[in-house]
Amino acid sequence: SVDITLQWATYYDAADEAGISRLYGGIHFPVDDNPGRIMGSTCGIQAWKFARKYFDGSIANDEVNATIELDAFNNCTISWNSLPSFSYKVEVSVDLNNFSPLSGGQQGHEHTNSFNLSMPEADKLFFRVTKTVSKN
Repeated sequence: SVDITLQWATYYDAADEAGISRLYGGIHFPVDDNPGRIMGSTCGIQAWKFARKYFDGSIANDEVNATIELDAFNNCTISWNSLPSFSYKVEVSVDLNNFSPLSGGQQGHEHTNSFNLSMPEADKLFFRVTKTVSKN
């Protein structure tokens, strides 16, 4: 046997070579080849776009978007978008000037976090969710 060095001009050329060998080997089917490549490219571009935010630190600037749901029994659920590596706190105020914490820090997840509470009898309450970098 003899060693052969393979070389490609681009990652796309290498992907083509790998894809063709799988087609010939019967692992992949030709009808799924192009849609699979398109989907893989889209996923890869989005993953790189997201990962870059962690590398350059701009992920810390992503906004926290919270929603509030109140049920018939005065139970309130506050939900927000969250990210790993961040800690989130729910705070409450009656005047938008002085906020008090309702929760300790909750570790962020891939999608959303939530906080449940029974609403006190108050004319109005304002809630916010703050985000800080976790100390893990």
